[in-house]
Amino acid sequence: MTADHIAMRLLITRPRDDAAILAERLAALGHQTLIEPMLTIARLPVTFPHSPIAAIVLTSRHAARMMEGHVRGLPLENIPIFCVGAATAEAARKAGMSNVVEGSSDARALAAMAIASLAPGTDAGIVLHVRGHHARGDIAGELRRHGIDAREIIAYEAIAAQDLSQATRNAITTGALDGALFLSPRTAKIFARLALDAGLGPALKGTTAYCLSDAVATELAGLPMQTTVAPEPRLSALLELLNLPDTARS
Repeated sequence: MTADHIAMRLLITRPRDDAAILAERLAALGHQTLIEPMLTIARLPVTFPHSPIAAIVLTSRHAARMMEGHVRGLPLENIPIFCVGAATAEAARKAGMSNVVEGSSDARALAAMAIASLAPGTDAGIVLHVRGHHARGDIAGELRRHGIDAREIIAYEAIAAQDLSQATRNAITTGALDGALFLSPRTAKIFARLALDAGLGPALKGTTAYCLSDAVATELAGLPMQTTVAPEPRLSALLELLNLPDTARS
């Protein structure tokens, strides 16, 4: 880290496994971190249909990870696995899927890609959208509206945190936090609720919220935090904000 860059203490709000990985990346940039997961990922029992599968759509890295135990039992070698963004595509490959089609970080654009690639009424089989219980949009419905037989597989539950840890409360009240990272609207919404419930709103006035998108920043509108939004909805773009000279962040 150069003299133009300031080492910060940052709150990471991602699920614990993802937070630990992100903490390592931030440490490499010279920052200190405090992990406070807003969501806990819990696997749900799923049963895949016996019908032929034409394609699979994955709209989160968690969905890709939940596929890991099912890959060997499904004929996936020759069917496309449509993934939203690079992180989901990487998780799909690690789970053992080979024919991975990486789309943008926008679920609607991914649905459009799948629609363009799959012929309506095809005899190849059904399209499965593997997702969590809380998901934005209706990809399966959009595919069905275009004549494609699509179904949902709810593979995991993202359980919301019910309170902030004492370590995080102390860091906020003592002004020890320089910023917090938010990568999803739901995570930001949960944090805002917990912070307000704990009476921590005023103490966050000097803290910067680094947000993956405008939709994320909107959920923090009730807090007096300064929000900075990544120019693109990618983790790498968000981390670039932390690597800017201090004068460029303001």
